[in-house]
Amino acid sequence: MLARVGPAVKAVGQQAGWQGDGGAPQWKFSVRGKIFGAIAQSGPASYLTGLEAGPAHANPTIPSRRNGSFPAPAPMATKAIKSSAMTALFTLHPDAVGTIRAETKSEIIGQLAQRFAKVYALDAGMIRERIEERERLGSTGFGRGVAIPHARIPDIARPMAVFLRLEAPVSFDSADDMPVDLVFGLLSPEQAGAAHLHALAAISRMMRDETMHAALTQAPGDEALYGLLSNGIDRNAA
Repeated sequence: MLARVGPAVKAVGQQAGWQGDGGAPQWKFSVRGKIFGAIAQSGPASYLTGLEAGPAHANPTIPSRRNGSFPAPAPMATKAIKSSAMTALFTLHPDAVGTIRAETKSEIIGQLAQRFAKVYALDAGMIRERIEERERLGSTGFGRGVAIPHARIPDIARPMAVFLRLEAPVSFDSADDMPVDLVFGLLSPEQAGAAHLHALAAISRMMRDETMHAALTQAPGDEALYGLLSNGIDRNAA
């Protein structure tokens, strides 16, 4: 069975206009009538497969990450998401997108630093120190459940990002006092001036979009999150 996920996000009941080689059924993924792509029904590894066009036919169900109610495994479709998202502004690797459990702001920053270090082969201790130094100047929680921790560090060639969705909201000393459940971290070269600011502006535009915010909150898994983000990066990089 498929599980209801809420009014902001719904699967389109009509199958998409193409099939993978294995004939795996796919469902269009739409938010408030705006279609982001199709989710291939391949068990817990269901993933966003790219932009699709066409009218939305309501079916308020989609696989749920919260209750484990996924359909039986089916052959994997061969149309896959991009292996990485690299724009003129920053890089977001698929492994840099994930869903985590944390109870404090400090734990979030620690896991963010560890993810940066693992994915981009950086020093976790130095990253954590730089992010915490920036947080002491003022919280990077800018409201509506979103934080954008950022810092400049040496020995990297271009800005790079990590996106973490929290299983439950956590206080981040945000301006509106709302706890955060979406964290978009950014590291830029130490001498990056305008490049760092442009990357922050693009991330901020994307995270302020109500449709994108709802889609990221309700996406059924990390691969769907990455698909949404990579498409959003393309739209907000200008």
